[in-house]
Amino acid sequence: MFTDAYDRQSPVGRLARALDDAPARGWHVVSMRADWARIFPQD
Repeated sequence: MFTDAYDRQSPVGRLARALDDAPARGWHVVSMRADWARIFPQD
């Protein structure tokens, strides 16, 4: 799992339910820190 600003252990906000429900809803969970280059590749 990842540790970003809004993950399960965040003091800012928690998305535990959304993270748990994501696979059943067909959501793709990404980390802006880890996946930015894949989402927005350089030309």
